[in-house]
Amino acid sequence: MTFRPIGSTFLGMQRTLAKHFDKAIIRYMSDKAPVPVVVADSRARIIRVNKAMCQFLGYSQQALMRKSVPDITFPDDRDNTAQVLKDIWTAAGVVRRLEKRYVHKSGRIVWGEVSVRVVPESLNSPAFTIAHILDITARKKAEIALKVSEARYRQLHEGMMDAFVSVSMDGRLQDFNHVYLEMLGYERDEILTKTYRDITPVKWHAREAAIVRNQVLARGYSDIYEKEYRRKDGTIFPVELRTLLLRDDAGKPEGMWAMVRDVTARKRLEQSLLKTNVELERKVRERTLKLRKLAGDLTQAEHKERRRIAYVLHEDIQQRLVALRYQVEAIIQGNPPETTLVPARRMLGELEHIVQMTRSLSSDLRPPVLYELGLKSALDWLAGDLKQKFGLEVEVRAKDSKCHLSDDLRIFAFEAVRELLLNVVKHAGVKRASVQVNPCVRGYRMITVKDKGGGFVSKRSLESRGALGLFSIHERASAFGGSFKVSSERGKGTVCTLTLPES
Repeated sequence: MTFRPIGSTFLGMQRTLAKHFDKAIIRYMSDKAPVPVVVADSRARIIRVNKAMCQFLGYSQQALMRKSVPDITFPDDRDNTAQVLKDIWTAAGVVRRLEKRYVHKSGRIVWGEVSVRVVPESLNSPAFTIAHILDITARKKAEIALKVSEARYRQLHEGMMDAFVSVSMDGRLQDFNHVYLEMLGYERDEILTKTYRDITPVKWHAREAAIVRNQVLARGYSDIYEKEYRRKDGTIFPVELRTLLLRDDAGKPEGMWAMVRDVTARKRLEQSLLKTNVELERKVRERTLKLRKLAGDLTQAEHKERRRIAYVLHEDIQQRLVALRYQVEAIIQGNPPETTLVPARRMLGELEHIVQMTRSLSSDLRPPVLYELGLKSALDWLAGDLKQKFGLEVEVRAKDSKCHLSDDLRIFAFEAVRELLLNVVKHAGVKRASVQVNPCVRGYRMITVKDKGGGFVSKRSLESRGALGLFSIHERASAFGGSFKVSSERGKGTVCTLTLPES
């Protein structure tokens, strides 16, 4: 249908026709009608509109009556509107319905659901069309927004790296993305016939039912948990998922959805790491045993050398010194001249002193009590020796006199305690200390050396003290599988704790 422009000639004719049509038109429309109404002639020129139509498009009644139906129709909908009008003019009395867009005076688009029909001509008026319009702009905006939202949802849904699935409350699979299908190897129509239990091995059913009951239904979601799926080809593979509860408008549960991740690669990596860790732990144990053996061998070798030196001092040098002393005594007893007697007596005194030194050194190198009576007795002997030499009062306490330390550990413990007590003599500025040997706890023996001396702060200065050195004690204890800790505060004394394995 071809629309012709509206001119001044038509406007005059329109006014004339309006007078003749008024009575007929009033039968079909009223300004009080709640919906917009438009009356147009056979050439789609607007003859009459009501107030609702004016409000719908934002025009006055006079302004709208200077327009045609195409003028107020959105350009993309004009062809369809023209076709509908053409159809109803060839089938008078038939009501046609369509949804179309109108152009508001402001330029924005409004939607209308239009019911239009032709009113046949009568003696008083020619035929005309009358259209009732329902404003559906809000509904259309909501539909468009929903479509956009659904499109975005679907884009997100299909673009997810993880699998997504939603199920009904009876477990029927309802919605999922392509990742889920590819994970399980099913076609869409195939998987819609299954429940999540059908693709889950039976051994997981009870556990998953408990998770749904105690977590999903109880609080609306589950913790992340692991289970297995069965592919279409029957292979079993591990997955990780979290399930959330879906509710309807009344708040009743209507389904569940879950994010599902295939963790096959991660499990393989975990197994590989576990195997590597086991191998590393085995190597560490072997290395630790070797280090302990080396530390023990070193201690034994050191004490073997000490025992050899002590033996030489006691059995060789000391015997030779005693023999020289006898010879000097014989010279003195022979009443030599004064020039010989004086140096002989001086020599005898030096020999006595050297003999005592060799005896003391021999005892220090190899305390017989350590090998014969054990660590507790050796520490008691050490306390007496330090009191005699340096005036240090040492209290030795042992709640369990039986000590099952190996020979190398017992030797090391004795030497470490002696080194620590000598540090007290040289640096603490006190005349009292204590040594406590605690009972074996979880296979370890703990030895504590305490003093109430000046204490210290600098670890570096602490490590530089003594022949053995605290750092050396720490390293040797670690090599034996034990530990060594020092706690000190200036003015509040020092506590040294040595922990060694009993076996």
